[in-house]
Amino acid sequence: MELLARPDPPLNTYKPTNPLRVRFVKKERLTTPDALDDIYHLVFDLEGQPYSFVEGQSMGVVAPGERAPGKPHQVRLYSIASTSSGEAGNPDHIALCVKRATHTEADGQVGQGVCSGYLCHLSPGDPVLVTGPSGKAFVLPEDKAADMILIATGTGIAPFRAFLMRMLGDLQWAGKIDLFYGAKTQRELSYANDCNAEILNFQDRIGLHLALSRVDPHRKIYVQDRLLEEGQRIRQAVERGQAAFYICGLKGMEAGIEESLSRIMEGSEHPWAEWKARLKKSGRWNLEVY
Repeated sequence: MELLARPDPPLNTYKPTNPLRVRFVKKERLTTPDALDDIYHLVFDLEGQPYSFVEGQSMGVVAPGERAPGKPHQVRLYSIASTSSGEAGNPDHIALCVKRATHTEADGQVGQGVCSGYLCHLSPGDPVLVTGPSGKAFVLPEDKAADMILIATGTGIAPFRAFLMRMLGDLQWAGKIDLFYGAKTQRELSYANDCNAEILNFQDRIGLHLALSRVDPHRKIYVQDRLLEEGQRIRQAVERGQAAFYICGLKGMEAGIEESLSRIMEGSEHPWAEWKARLKKSGRWNLEVY
């Protein structure tokens, strides 16, 4: 299995000790008002300042305030949802996909995540301190013939939005592209619902496999179930050495995906554990979970 070459991306141009001040431009709700999650597409203006990145990298956000006296909040990383040429063709604009995180306080009140709550309450023109870009592995490979197997849950779709725009744009990708995308209901499928259907617009050019876990009361459908449905093609791509896996989303998805791939590769020349080791060694197994 050949090594999957990838570009050497810029790293940590801006750090917590020297963050970049950008300007918030606008937000677009990506889930319907009756959805189970509040997810937004947030756009920021670099205002002519340099911030070079490649698809698949993350941008850090420094929330104002302190977590303890003299200790600023930790930087939160968010996958960049824009292509390296800029959001909507504007090289000064960069976008993030952010879910408003919530939790229950000791008194029973619902609290919000420090950084996600801050971002989701921004008003146009507000300054924001950012760091990055970060991440050097979860980026597009240079081999345009690679069969891309993209697996996402929730806001894990953000880097794949950028991937698809780039691959189906000026890169003219030659390999097959499959996107396995899971959410609770159609309302939470960011970029693939009535609020924003950008991902759906790609479905005649990619294999789009949607998994909704809270629609059928008799069966919860997850991304690993959709993988099994495409098992023969996935197995062939792995055995040919053409497959490149990119997995982004909640950490809990990992075990189910591994189990499905193990079943898919049963009876193959090697057991799944060995195939996975080969994929990792060749840069074809890329994981970004949180």
